[in-house]
Amino acid sequence: KMPREIKSEHGIPLYVYEGKVSDVCRVDIIFFSGTYNQSSPLTAQVASETMVDASTKRSSREFSELIDFYGGWVKNLVSLHYTVFSLYSPNRSFKRLVSLFFEAITSPRFSKRDFDRYKRCGKESLRVVLKRVENISQRVFKETLFGKHPYGAYAIPNDYDNLQIDAVRKYVCENMVAENCKVVFSGAIDEDMIKSADVIIFALYPDVFISWIEEFGSLIKPGTVITDV
Repeated sequence: KMPREIKSEHGIPLYVYEGKVSDVCRVDIIFFSGTYNQSSPLTAQVASETMVDASTKRSSREFSELIDFYGGWVKNLVSLHYTVFSLYSPNRSFKRLVSLFFEAITSPRFSKRDFDRYKRCGKESLRVVLKRVENISQRVFKETLFGKHPYGAYAIPNDYDNLQIDAVRKYVCENMVAENCKVVFSGAIDEDMIKSADVIIFALYPDVFISWIEEFGSLIKPGTVITDV
């Protein structure tokens, strides 16, 4: 079944897959940018992780607790050419959760403390992942097939040491923008939910995200960071 497309005056495509099986829905924000577009290893992955970790209004802990309290679940996926942010939400708390979801994505915090914490945890996790047989075989296969092409690239633990928060901010400013995405709704979606989400999305993107770039875009200069209060 083909999705229903909703035209918007703001230019962000909205697609709706309706399914009335249970009172649960899913919202996907799909950006047409992935590891192929990054200038250094792990930039795209770390950007996606930190964008749904905390916002300029809420700490990582507060954001996680609110998502859990309202019964939601947020995940992210990064591939070569796409980055996907997904929200799973019960219908009863959809308006609150979708507002939190877009708040995090359109005004990410990028604090130095959160960034350093993520680097430490990510480095240890990657060490374990790279020892798995399936990952070793996949890495060798990609190297053999693609060589030094971006399709054959892979990250190693030491790449976390070289990763800079300024590079992550720059990647987000250049790629995670309204003109480079689409939004997909699926599940038990009704017209009121679409209308409320439509208002939230297009209220946030033209104003909050653009103001975030104007405020923090200058912080791409080396040595400038945002710290937690």
